[in-house]
Amino acid sequence: MRRKEHRLEAESNRNRTFDTAKGIGILCVILGHLAYVNAVFPFHMPLFFVISGWFLSEKRSPKEFFLKRVCDLMPAYCFTSVCLILLSILHDALAHCTVQEIMRNALTVFLQALYGSGSDGNRTAWGIGQIGAIWFLPAMIWATAYIRWVVEVMTRPYVRILVVMCTFVACWQSARWFWLPFSIQAGGCAALFVYLGWAARKLLKLPRVREHYLRYRKYIVPVGLVAWLYLYEIGRFPIMVMAVFPKFPLTVILPILIIAAILHISKWIGALGVVARALSFYGRYSLPILCFHLIELEYCPWYVLRWKLLLQGVSYNMEILIIFLLKILFCTVLTLLASRIRPIRNLFRLPEPVTDNRIEG
Repeated sequence: MRRKEHRLEAESNRNRTFDTAKGIGILCVILGHLAYVNAVFPFHMPLFFVISGWFLSEKRSPKEFFLKRVCDLMPAYCFTSVCLILLSILHDALAHCTVQEIMRNALTVFLQALYGSGSDGNRTAWGIGQIGAIWFLPAMIWATAYIRWVVEVMTRPYVRILVVMCTFVACWQSARWFWLPFSIQAGGCAALFVYLGWAARKLLKLPRVREHYLRYRKYIVPVGLVAWLYLYEIGRFPIMVMAVFPKFPLTVILPILIIAAILHISKWIGALGVVARALSFYGRYSLPILCFHLIELEYCPWYVLRWKLLLQGVSYNMEILIIFLLKILFCTVLTLLASRIRPIRNLFRLPEPVTDNRIEG
């Protein structure tokens, strides 16, 4: 009985560590969209794919796994897309646009959602623009479902990594010429990070690998810090939304080292009480926070506040901090509200309403 309790406690602590890391990641996503902070770009998107690979389930067949991922993530994608369309109509109506302009802009958002590109820099068909941050959701579906299929079909490790690497290169290079719908190429590149997360979990179960890990883990954070400083200094990092990897393979290897360091730091943060609980909360609810972040990114007039702060003589760094905190507050409030509305809670696959006790641990 005690052994089972220890195992459950260890499992809970492990999940809390990953939730904390995801919380760091989603806050970095918000910060990166606000100020284009180069410091977050080397790791913030690969982090989510590595963690998804770590928790990749092999209980279902590849087909069942794919359908479950679609059911888990696409309702949130569709919900956010519908919100963007409705807000586009409302925005244009308040701006006294003509009916033709309102319908044209709503149709544009609909086509953007249908295509699923995350950046206007992608070479989409017919020049369709970006849908924004939720490109991540179809990319996650492709990446995880593909790796589940690879793991099922290919039994030899070197064959698996060869196939995953060939897929990565094909998606990376083809993105220079054309961009397929629903971020297929972004998902193909992200599959490499998913596979590395899955492989890391398998390897750490081997006694000799575990022994070496325990012996050298004290170097993980310093090495990750050096990797982060190097990428930050040279200004080169993976741009997963566009499947761009300058200075490859450094922009794959070094982010993995950074992510390993973040996971270790997240474990240390577990002793910080309220900070750990807050980050764990944002990690657990990173899906609705991402979707609500896109909504505020598109339709909240932050530029008005920035202009007023500028007129008040507020420094640039303080301006960024104020708006960053307001964005977090906006996403938090909507997430709390969503957790109390059953249809939306089910849509985001939230397990239960978020309460103050849950946030506090």
